[in-house]
Amino acid sequence: MYYSIFAIFALIACTAAVTNPSQATLDENDNKVLRFALTLENLDSTFYTYFQSVFNRTSFIEAGYAGSVWDNLEVLAAQERAHVQILQDTLLARTGTTLPACEYNFSTVQSVSNYVGGGRLFENVGTAAYDGSIGSIYNKSLQQSAATIATVEARHAAFLNQLPGTIALPSPFPSATSPFPNVTDNAYTPMTVADYILPFIVSCPYNITAIAFPNVYVVVPVAAANTSVPANPTDQQVGANDLNALNYALSLELLEATYYNTFLPTYSVADFNAINLTADDYSYFQMILAHENAHVTALTNIITARRGTPAPNCTYNFPGVTDIYSFIETARTLEATGVSAYDGSVNTINDVLLRQAAATIATVEARHSTYLNQVTNTSLYPNATDTPLTPEQVITAVTTNYISSCNGYVITPPQIVTIYPYSNDTVSTTGSTTGTVSTTAAVTGVSTTRASTTVGVTTASTTSRVTTTSTGASVGVAATVVFGVLALYL
Repeated sequence: MYYSIFAIFALIACTAAVTNPSQATLDENDNKVLRFALTLENLDSTFYTYFQSVFNRTSFIEAGYAGSVWDNLEVLAAQERAHVQILQDTLLARTGTTLPACEYNFSTVQSVSNYVGGGRLFENVGTAAYDGSIGSIYNKSLQQSAATIATVEARHAAFLNQLPGTIALPSPFPSATSPFPNVTDNAYTPMTVADYILPFIVSCPYNITAIAFPNVYVVVPVAAANTSVPANPTDQQVGANDLNALNYALSLELLEATYYNTFLPTYSVADFNAINLTADDYSYFQMILAHENAHVTALTNIITARRGTPAPNCTYNFPGVTDIYSFIETARTLEATGVSAYDGSVNTINDVLLRQAAATIATVEARHSTYLNQVTNTSLYPNATDTPLTPEQVITAVTTNYISSCNGYVITPPQIVTIYPYSNDTVSTTGSTTGTVSTTAAVTGVSTTRASTTVGVTTASTTSRVTTTSTGASVGVAATVVFGVLALYL
């Protein structure tokens, strides 16, 4: 089962009174997210490191690829190893232990084309895995860290999607070779991710489902019985801050949408051909325009549905755009800013479904950014993690450089609002997890056939009772059957 951003809230139903999970439960769930991510990154790292040594630049040229493809995969392999190190270090700091790599079987990869196709599969699934996990993370710093890795995974996917590979992307991935085939990326549950990766795993020295399958929890701002601890914000404060985050995103999407709607119609396929770009490139720009328009529509409608007032379209100024070259270069700057803006604000969103929705937009922005890096001959994915910018930094940049006036409207930067998991009779403010995680249990039920790759996990074991923070009402959501966020608003 996968989360698609196109249908959230369809399965939400009201339930009884709220009981928050304990801090220890939330900390351990965050550790499960880290182990889940590390399991994926160990697979990726091993895959690329091995096949970069099996094949070389000459192998790629002989297989009909440009030599630069191997070069870019060399950078990609190093970034996957960096992701492994980041996650190992984080787990060690939090739990005192980490996870070793599993034993893998890549026998289906017999050629350069197989290798490219396998990489394309892993990067798209990896993007969907991070997007699907962002709502499970309680710790604000970890939310942001996960987002900055997710957008790099999406950059990798955007590059590989454009290359022919003989291991095809399975459903629901589009068969087209577009770097950014959807308005928003998919968000996968751990069970669905396992369906794709377990055929490549022979054995693991730990039970993946037992220690690396996170649940989805939402902490509601109930009052603490102990008045000596920090007070929680109110439901209204949390909801208002989430609206600020939505309007902040909408302001940026309006800027991008206006930019493409203003300038792209002034250029033709012939203009793109004149600078050695193709009709496909022109169609990709049209897709970017359509994506930004869709993001505006969805954000506007969801803000309205939450009884907020959507940010207005401002009067914009793009003095540096004088020809097609400067048009493309400014587009590259805007998309890079968008990635940093989403990565820098994802941890200001407390509603888990909205946070997941933001992540699925952020990774599409990253795909746009990588494509624009490609056509401007700059580094496709410059760093192992993307650089987050605070809302204040982004607002200053866009208002200084691109916004002439906004009829008195001021973009309000969302803040990081922490909700402590107090309950009527329990107060916990610790942020650490005690004890260590066992990594000695064997994986059971692993099979190379997709039908048996759930490793004995039932739907019930990945279902959590969660609650909304925008209204204070509790809701029940099956973690394996939440189908996204913005479809009802498009």
